[in-house]
Formats: sequence, C-alpha cells, structure tokens
Amino acid sequence: MSGLFTSKKVRNYRFKNRIIMPPMASEKATPTGEVTDKTINYYYERAKEGLGGVIVEHAFISEAGRFSKRQLSIAEDSMIDGLSSLASAIKSTGTVAIIQLSHAGCEAYHRCKPFSPSGISIPGKEEINSKKLSIGEISEIKTDFIKAAERAMKAGFDGVEIHGAHGYLLNQFNSPLTNHRQDKYGGSRENRARLSFEIAQDIREVVQDKLLLYRLGAVDQFEKGLTTPDAIWIAKELVRLGVDIIDISGGLGGYRGSKNTEGYFVTVAKEINQNLTKPVIVAGGITSPEYANKVVEEEKIDFVGIGRAILSRPDWPLSAKKELT
Repeated sequence: MSGLFTSKKVRNYRFKNRIIMPPMASEKATPTGEVTDKTINYYYERAKEGLGGVIVEHAFISEAGRFSKRQLSIAEDSMIDGLSSLASAIKSTGTVAIIQLSHAGCEAYHRCKPFSPSGISIPGKEEINSKKLSIGEISEIKTDFIKAAERAMKAGFDGVEIHGAHGYLLNQFNSPLTNHRQDKYGGSRENRARLSFEIAQDIREVVQDKLLLYRLGAVDQFEKGLTTPDAIWIAKELVRLGVDIIDISGGLGGYRGSKNTEGYFVTVAKEINQNLTKPVIVAGGITSPEYANKVVEEEKIDFVGIGRAILSRPDWPLSAKKELT
C-alpha cells in the first residue's frame, strides 16, 4: 500500500489515510456566521470521498476578529447547534473533524478600526490602519480563544486548530515585521511568540484528550521577517506545551513565491519535521497523487494538505487511491 493511504494514530484518533483537507474559506455561512445547509453539504460531499481529516475553515472567535462578510463564526454559544450538525456530518464519514479558530487582527473586516500588535500594517497592505492592542485587550482575546475552543468541544469536534499563519493576528505577533511592542508581548523571539504559547497552553486544558493543532506561518517571505530557524524554535515550544500537530504554511499576508511547482512549503516543512517529535501537515500547491505520496514516503512528512484539487474534485482521494494502486 502507498504511504499516502496508510493510517496514522494521533492521541486517540486514527486518521484512515494521510490526506487532509486544509482550512479554506468557503463563504457559505450566513451574514452573521451561522452554519448553513450549504456549509454542511460542502464538507460532507468532500469528507465522504475518503479524506483522512478535515480542518474546517477559519471560524472567527469574536466579531472584532472577523475577516469577511460570510465567514463562519464560533464567537457565540448560539453557534454551537449548527457547528454540531457540521461536525456530525463530517464524522459520519469516518473522517476526523477539526475546526480552525481565528482572529484576523489588522486583516479584520470591520466597520471600526481593527486591532494589531503594534498598529503596524502587513508589508504591502499599508493602506490598512489598525489600533495597537492594550494588555487588557490581549487578555480578552485569549479569553475569546478559550471560549471558542470550549464551543468546539461542545459541538463535538475531534479537535481544534489555532490559526497562526497568513498574516492573521497570531502571525502578526510572531513576526518581527509587525510586532514592535516593548512589553512582554514584543521584542525578543520569546516575547513575540508569548501570546501563541499562552493560548496553546490554555486550549490544551480545554480540549483535554482531543486534538490540538497549530497552523504555523513558518516563513514571512519578507526581508527581516520570520525564517525557518525561527519556525523550528516556535514549533518545538508549541509541541512542548501540548500541541499535537504542526500545520505548516507561510507568507505574511499571502504566498509570494512561485506557484509553478508543487509543494512550495515542503522544503521548510521537512526541516521543521526533522526537529519535532510530533506530526506535521504540509500544504501548498500539492495536486498530483504521485507527488503527495512522495511527500509522505520520501520526505517523511506525516500528512499532506490537498486544497484546491479537492475544491475542484471532491473525489480526489478515491481517484488518487486508484492511481497509486
């Protein structure tokens, strides 16, 4: 059997294969963020085709952290019933169901001025003005993450993923380009990552024996930004604090490299993986079954995120299995 279709156990959860549907915004929620029938059908139609795991798209933890008009919400208890129906639909297919928790920071879609670590914009998006977070506001955001994780557990998800990539709030804190704070949440590498570490530690207690993932913006792809050695250090500390899987991505506010080849984050993911004792997921333009299998068998990366290919072809896992048999 090809490595891509071997099972993998993480904590008490067995992934039937190494194929993960990564979090991708579907914009199928209501304007206030509730799960719709379209949301459920969208995920069910893909999960039933043989995915090992699904990471449900970024769900905003508070209105201030919302990214878009029809983004999924996990900000209120009233969302739990709909999220429960979504989790049940995914799990009914034998697929591990995880939901991503997100705060967009200075990327937030909001009528009021959005928040950020230092009031500094992401490179290339200088037109976005944001307000520097106070220590009290940071504490409120931590509470929002914890409450969101509690809702995910009540909804029946197998785990949660903390969103620390793509120029969103935690990525903004981790990056020296957007975090110029001079308090305990800025300055040194340790201080910049402090908020991610505190949130991960608190959510570990919430989810107990369920899965905790962290999507790591491993490289900023800007001069003087986060680099692979920084990512290795952050990932090792997250694992020490109880994170079960590190989900590798990159690009502070979008990928800036060439997309002409498959697996544009595989090199950095492989280097991070070699320094960890816990599994890694890598995505990034992986579309062919042969290459996905190579990532698992030769690069020794535990899970492969198949995004755009599964958007256009929900039966990708089944056709991949036939091709590799």
